[in-house]
Amino acid sequence: MPTQPEIQRVAQALADTFLAGDFDTRPMARRASKHFLKSWRGLGPLCGRLAEAFGPSTRPARRDLIGAITQDLTLRRWLKAGGMSKFNPDIGTRPKMRSARGNPSCWDLPEITSPRVLACWLDLTEPELRWFARPWRDSTGPLQHYRHHWLAKRRGGHRLIEKPKVALKLIQQRILYRILSHIPPHEAVHSFRPGRNVISYTKPHCARPILLHLDIADFFPSLHVGRVRALFRTAGYPDAVANLLADLCCHTTPRPILTDTPSRLTWEQERHLRSPHLPQGAPTSPALSNLLGYRLDCRLAGLAASAGANYGRYADDLAISGDRKIANLAPLVGAILLEEGFSPNHQKTRLQRSGSRQRLAGTIVNSSSPNLCRRDYDRLKAILHNCAKRGPDGEDREGLGLDAFQLKLRGQIAWLSQLNPKRGSKLETLFDQISW
Repeated sequence: MPTQPEIQRVAQALADTFLAGDFDTRPMARRASKHFLKSWRGLGPLCGRLAEAFGPSTRPARRDLIGAITQDLTLRRWLKAGGMSKFNPDIGTRPKMRSARGNPSCWDLPEITSPRVLACWLDLTEPELRWFARPWRDSTGPLQHYRHHWLAKRRGGHRLIEKPKVALKLIQQRILYRILSHIPPHEAVHSFRPGRNVISYTKPHCARPILLHLDIADFFPSLHVGRVRALFRTAGYPDAVANLLADLCCHTTPRPILTDTPSRLTWEQERHLRSPHLPQGAPTSPALSNLLGYRLDCRLAGLAASAGANYGRYADDLAISGDRKIANLAPLVGAILLEEGFSPNHQKTRLQRSGSRQRLAGTIVNSSSPNLCRRDYDRLKAILHNCAKRGPDGEDREGLGLDAFQLKLRGQIAWLSQLNPKRGSKLETLFDQISW
């Protein structure tokens, strides 16, 4: 009579073999037959049941597959009838990359099939790899891989910035440039992409009768480690590799950081930060946030297309523009956000008509091209005029220092020049008159 640990070991060996290639009945049975010292006629039906339960086009999680194999009554009866002596769990098949069917099969990604290969790819030893991937929950000293600081929001409250230290940052940059940059996001996403910017995001929504603008609350913290693991598994990486890659890109905020907050956190905000999540400040987080919202983008783009409207997303900013048909879409968009695991920020939901100012991503989109708000333009023009007339010292009201203040003005003028070159050239002329 086999014990439960023995049955578990058989299930683990079969699961690893089933996941080492195509998840279809015949390839699974062919690979698993190496484990059986004497052929077992129930192997084919077992593979068929598993392929039907999980679907041949998917790559099930190893934990779920082990559970299904362990609960299979036919396999348990065979093992209890003496099959344990006819099974060798140590004969295995080397895992292989197997991406999901469709577009993922065309992604040009490095071949990483085991933690040992991943460690070599990152120029690390396996103990070093697992040390970097380990979630240091309560440590705030030298063992902590991140530095934390609270950044005040413009409309009240604080945002937690979590920046990785140099060694982990270099690891994340390699993952970003060698893996994530080769996975294309949805076409409606304009954030953190080469050749895309705020202008490309706002231009499709210019001069539209109605603009629906929504915001996702706590965007980065709400993207938990389970989604990141699923992304790497979809890309074809075995479970052990996908888990390590996800752990390298995610972080759990230590309790001392949460208890020392400048402003009170809600229960949901604290729950997100205490769970492994995308840290805002890591180089991999922007690209991952684009990719993890792919299903959300597909659904919202389809909803907008059904109403003859345009849809776009810039990080946590969502915009749908069109005619009067979209006036009643806000509840549907909110429902889709909740179904996809996001929470809409109701305080920032706006339905803006063409008869009023339509504001999107800091620009005004009432006309045929995005433009800077007249009030912001007049304020910047007045500051430059005063700097040219009386000197820049009196206008540096934030105490930035002349060098930082000069860079700030240059940045604001450059931003305006992208939106409105004619106005930008006027301000550049004023800037050149300032005696620094």
